[in-house]
Amino acid sequence: MSGRSIRLLAVLGPGILVAATGVGAGDLATAAFTGGELGLAILWAVIVGAFLKFVLNEGLARWQLATGETLLEGCAERFGRPIIWLFLCYLAVWSFLVAAALMGAVGVTGHAVYPLFGTEAVNANKIFYGVLHSALAVVLVNVGGYRLFGKIMGVCIGIMFVVVVLTAVAMRPPLGELASGLLWPAIPQITSEGVSWTVALMGGVGGTLTVLCYGYWIREEGRQGIEDLKTCRIDLATGYVMTAVFGLAMVVIGSSLGPMEGGGAK
Repeated sequence: MSGRSIRLLAVLGPGILVAATGVGAGDLATAAFTGGELGLAILWAVIVGAFLKFVLNEGLARWQLATGETLLEGCAERFGRPIIWLFLCYLAVWSFLVAAALMGAVGVTGHAVYPLFGTEAVNANKIFYGVLHSALAVVLVNVGGYRLFGKIMGVCIGIMFVVVVLTAVAMRPPLGELASGLLWPAIPQITSEGVSWTVALMGGVGGTLTVLCYGYWIREEGRQGIEDLKTCRIDLATGYVMTAVFGLAMVVIGSSLGPMEGGGAK
């Protein structure tokens, strides 16, 4: 890798991580399900969601660069220990639920790709692949640290980006409906279910806890002063553009498939 490529990766690294971790399995599924339910008319919600997350994350980055404190550190200093205990309770529940969901997701994927214990042993395959991926994640974080994590995520996000976008293009969505969905905000079904799908799509774009993680990633990159704000804006813009493209592609894929129901591993 050339020196220029290394410098570019250093600038865009945190933004790439935002895209890689912000587009989780649940967010992709939500975008696909929403596309299946509401069609291409809801594409505008992806753009709005990505923009709102960019504004939020840019504000938090500006706070950290100006004060030298992450959001959690600032809350602890100004509101005291109760806010930390409250966040810890939330983090414990969130971590358990998300970890369980991700282990199940990689387990189902592993079972579908290579059913090691046979096609009928669904649970055994799910457990094996879930534990295997968890162990690999622990090794990755503890042995390689942030640098190795960033490089691997950069490769993975590149592969996922190409695969998802090419799949959406292969669906050949009507260009007129694409343009209308992007430029004319509308909710096809003005019902509680239609509004719920729209809000879920907007909220899921760009992740949740990922917003807090960004502050620690830029600290790892050595960004400590307000002079680094421009760099943060560049990598955040890059990350959220990629996130928006992911979301748009998944809505297109979902709209092509129509209404779907989850059925687990079969």
